Amino acid sequence: MRLPSWLQRSSANGHAAAWLAVQGQGAHWLAARASAGSSKGKPQVHACHRVGHSEGLAAIGRWAQQNGWQRDPQAQLLPHGDYHMVQVDAPPVEPAELRSAARWLVKDMIDYPVEEAALDCVRVPGDQPGAGKIFAVITRQAKVNEALAQWKAAALKLRVLDIPEMALRNVAVLAFGEQPAAFLHVGIEDTYLLLLWRQELCVTRQLPMGARQLRAMDDFPREGQIERLALEVQRTVDAFGRQFSAANLQQLWVSSLWEPARMCELLAAQLSVVVEPFALEQWVELAPGLRVHDIAEGYDHTLAIGAALREAA
Repeated sequence: MRLPSWLQRSSANGHAAAWLAVQGQGAHWLAARASAGSSKGKPQVHACHRVGHSEGLAAIGRWAQQNGWQRDPQAQLLPHGDYHMVQVDAPPVEPAELRSAARWLVKDMIDYPVEEAALDCVRVPGDQPGAGKIFAVITRQAKVNEALAQWKAAALKLRVLDIPEMALRNVAVLAFGEQPAAFLHVGIEDTYLLLLWRQELCVTRQLPMGARQLRAMDDFPREGQIERLALEVQRTVDAFGRQFSAANLQQLWVSSLWEPARMCELLAAQLSVVVEPFALEQWVELAPGLRVHDIAEGYDHTLAIGAALREAA
C-alpha cells in the first residue's frame, strides 16, 4: 500500500482536470476543488467545503459524490506533526535513484527505522547547474497506509499526499513566478514563511503565531509580536542571500488572515525588502459567494486550495 512520488507535479499545461484536496485543520475537515485554468485565464477555485472533525472523511466523500466529483484526482495534506522535512546535499545520482539515495542520507535524522519510512524529495535550485540541495520529506509508512484505508472507507481515491509547504508554494508562485521572493502566510494558528526561486521552494519555516492569537492581543503586545516576526523574516532573508548568491530577493508577499493592510504596514517598517499584500482573489477566480477563511469559526481553506492547485504552476 505505497503511494507513488507524492510531491512532484505533473507537466500539466493548464488543461489538467480539477483536483480535490482535503486537510484536517483543528475541529474541521476542509476540502477544496480547483483547476489550473478558467475562461478568464486564472486558476479556478470551484468550491470549498468543511465538516466537523467527528464527521470524518465520510462526510467529505458524500459531498464529493453529490456533486459528481468523486472521480477527481484527490490529495490529502499531511498534518505538520506527521512528517519531517530536512534539507540535505543532493546526492550525485540519476533522478530515478534520488529517493533511494536520499533514504540513506536521512536514516540518522529520524527516530524510527528507515525501512519503516515513506520518503519523497524536492530539488532546491542551486547557483550552478547540477549543484544544490534537496528537501527530503519523510513520514512513517504506517501513516500512508492509515490514510489510504481512511480514504477507501470514505469511497474516495487518494492520489497523492502533500504537505502545507508545497501547497503554499503553489499559491505563492501565482504572484511572482520564477522571480526570487518571500511569501508569508499568517493562518489561524500558525505562520508559514517560504522563500522561493525559479518557482521552487528554497527555505521554509513554521512559526507558532496565528491570526487568532493576534486578534486577541492588545495593540502594544501585538506590535511587539509582529516586530519579532519581522526579525525572523529578516534573518531568514539574509541567510537566503548568503546561500543563494545568484538570487536577488527584494520582495515579501504577505497573505494574512489578520488585518492584511496593517500587517504589511508593521512589517514594512522593520524590513529591508519591499512588502506587498497577497490577496488570493487577485490571482485565482473564486466561485461566487465562496468564503476562504473565517478567524472566528477557526477555518482557513488557503492550504487546501493550494494543494488543489498543484497543476497550476
